[in-house]
Amino acid sequence: MDKSLFYRGHHIVAKAVEHVFGKWCWTYTIDEQASYSAHGIFHASKGSALEAAIENARMRVDRLPDNGLPEQS
Repeated sequence: MDKSLFYRGHHIVAKAVEHVFGKWCWTYTIDEQASYSAHGIFHASKGSALEAAIENARMRVDRLPDNGLPEQS
């Protein structure tokens, strides 16, 4: 199950993937353009992996120019 949300005007889609039985990793996409994943740090549950993906995605958006805010026209 994917989790989709908007953060500071950017569309984030996070997904938890069971890498090995009972060990979850995560991946996320920002604005359907850039994908990121972590397959080295396993989580004990799907929910924990999704939370980590969303936290990482929000931190990445915060590091974008203009603090991740969309351009104003």
